[in-house]
Amino acid sequence: MKKKILRNWGLKLLSVVIAFMLWYLAVSTDDPKETHSFSNIPVILRNAELLEQENKVYEIQGGNVTRVSVRAPRSVFERLRASDIIAEADMNMLTDINTIAITCIVPNYEVESIICNPAVLRLGIEEKSSKWLLVQASTTGEVAEGYVIGNITTDENRIEISGPKSVVERVSYAGLEFDVSGATSTQTANAEIILYDAEGKPVESDNLHKTVNYIRMRVEILPVREIPVELDYTGVPAQKYMATGEIKCEPETVRIAGSALALIGVSKISVPASELDITGATGNMEKVINIKEYLPASVRFADADFDGRVTAMVYIEPIKERTLQIPEGRILISGTPEGMDISYALSGQTYRLMVSGRNALVSALNETDVSCFVDIEEWMEEEGIQKLEPGTYVIPVKVVLPKDITAENELYVRLRIEEEKEDGEIVRN
Repeated sequence: MKKKILRNWGLKLLSVVIAFMLWYLAVSTDDPKETHSFSNIPVILRNAELLEQENKVYEIQGGNVTRVSVRAPRSVFERLRASDIIAEADMNMLTDINTIAITCIVPNYEVESIICNPAVLRLGIEEKSSKWLLVQASTTGEVAEGYVIGNITTDENRIEISGPKSVVERVSYAGLEFDVSGATSTQTANAEIILYDAEGKPVESDNLHKTVNYIRMRVEILPVREIPVELDYTGVPAQKYMATGEIKCEPETVRIAGSALALIGVSKISVPASELDITGATGNMEKVINIKEYLPASVRFADADFDGRVTAMVYIEPIKERTLQIPEGRILISGTPEGMDISYALSGQTYRLMVSGRNALVSALNETDVSCFVDIEEWMEEEGIQKLEPGTYVIPVKVVLPKDITAENELYVRLRIEEEKEDGEIVRN
């Protein structure tokens, strides 16, 4: 048996080699079929204008891509690329359930079969709607310290949107935002329009269209200055009452803003006295005053939450009266004519001086705080006396009191005026 197997072994080996070569040639020449898949092939929607003619809009649901499986000879796949595959859906083939069959083709290639998965495009179809929206401009960020935002203006204040009715109805307004972080001068730029619902949440949809996507926006940046509010009053309180002279304003200062030129020379806001008439008042008078009308031209309040109203208070209190005992030693006599001698007609006299004013001031007043004097020469001039004859005279006393205290009565002193002799003796008449 072994001899039969080994007999003509060379011929047998040659036949195996020839068989292998024939098999290889057969395989290479036959070009076998294979199946390959291509993902994310975009689906082209044809004749979409048909819906537009019916005043409707559509939205592709579930995505507009498909997976394509191609069966073809191996040689085809050596050249075939995903970009060579065309997937399309024709609006003319729209079904009652709003689906369209996807057709896939591979132009210029011979393929045995081509399958799409998914095989249909699903659409959401709605009535088309449109409306006009107000444009609301706002800012983000904080301007530099010492500056505030002034007027915000836009080139347009309304835009029109269109799209699916359900989406259009959700939109409440169109918003613009401008970042002013660190700004010290007026800013201008094109701002993108964002659509918002009633709760301030963005509304986004690929089928929602705007007449414009950007609007030019101008944000005024103004320097700030803090200035006091100056108040005054007019009139006289009721009898036995007086104004203390103190006026309180709340707030005492306000912040204003304007161009650098407009702020030049603005150091205070002066409110006329006519705003605070205390005539007949018997207690503190309080009044709310709108100081906006007293702002200089081209100047505004810097704080958006301040409406220009301040509260003014004029303090009024009952008049305090008190009687002081002024000893004659506190009365200074001056201006004695030459050659004359003056003395009190009644020595050791005490004079009663009634004073009035604020309670705190009058209560703290002492006799030593009162200055009393008689100027003989001044009195003679006022009375038209050229020469003073010896005798007894009643002369008014000038009283000087601290500020805001008034003397309610006049003081008089009785003085004896006599000639003075050369030896110093007094000549009495």
